[in-house]
Amino acid sequence: MKIMKKKISSIRDQYTVILESLHSNFKVFGESLGAVRDGLEEFREDVKKEFAGVHSNFQTVFDYLSRIDDELKDIKSEMKKIKEELKSKADFVRFEALEARVLKIEEELAHRR
Repeated sequence: MKIMKKKISSIRDQYTVILESLHSNFKVFGESLGAVRDGLEEFREDVKKEFAGVHSNFQTVFDYLSRIDDELKDIKSEMKKIKEELKSKADFVRFEALEARVLKIEEELAHRR
């Protein structure tokens, strides 16, 4: 029986050593995960700050392009008005030319009679 108890005690000691080793390894692993988590948190904060700067720059560019877009709309509207005015003037000039031709034809007809 003594041999049996000694054998069981030896096996128990081996398991105890293995379990303590596993416990130690898990503890180191957990500490490493904590360090990785802390590093990731710092990285996340850095990215957050950088993104805030980029977002601000994009907003500035967007505002600038919006103002340019508004100006382009105004210019297009003015061009349309000018085009209509020129079209009317061109019609008026054409009308005056036709009127002059009609007067000339009327004078020639008046002389023939």
